[in-house]
Amino acid sequence: MACLRGRCFAARHSGECEADSAYSRTLASAGGRADRAASVDPAHAAHDVGLLVRPWSAVARHREVHLPGLPALLAVAAVWCTQLSLYTLPFRSGRAQFIPTMMLTWWDAVRAVWLYWVGMFRFVGVALGWAVAFSTFVAKLVLEVIRQIALMPFTMTGRMTQTYFTPACPGSRS
Repeated sequence: MACLRGRCFAARHSGECEADSAYSRTLASAGGRADRAASVDPAHAAHDVGLLVRPWSAVARHREVHLPGLPALLAVAAVWCTQLSLYTLPFRSGRAQFIPTMMLTWWDAVRAVWLYWVGMFRFVGVALGWAVAFSTFVAKLVLEVIRQIALMPFTMTGRMTQTYFTPACPGSRS
């Protein structure tokens, strides 16, 4: 049985291993991954054998990128690509065309960020307009239901007595 930092890997299926923390027990009870349920933490195990696979940021930890972060990611990528490509400038055959192309690429990136934020504001405006219209509709519907319920006794009485006061031949309806 091989143990790395107190974690037993050979006996994980036989039940001889203890859970290394309450977190792994919580994951096992909440339907977590099987290796966590067997008290094996893959990040610790990979670190013990020389691989560092722990998440490097909150974005990697949660595996999500928030929408306002997308233009920032574009800016980071643009700066990195520009810096890396500037090192190749002395060795390029088409140096004269490269600089205007890079400037055009930056212009496109700025334009993309601008259109992204304009689209976000338009989306928020449309969503708010839809929410206001829908809430107005729901409020009018609720008020009409309350009005109909409040007037129902009078409406029913009016319909029942409508034919009582109408002069007509017996058996005929007008």
